[in-house]
Amino acid sequence: MEIISCIIAYTIGLIGGYLAAAGTGNIPTIKQVGFLAIALALVMTPVIIFIITWET
Repeated sequence: MEIISCIIAYTIGLIGGYLAAAGTGNIPTIKQVGFLAIALALVMTPVIIFIITWET
């Protein structure tokens, strides 16, 4: 269950990271997107785990 939420969080992180980097006006590099994705995934994973465990 935790693995699924990590994948969800990382996917959200990838999308969010790309949008955040693109929002600055330049074409985001892989390094920028990856760094933002990891940062967002670290933030989102506990939130998603909490939501999933709260529902069940």
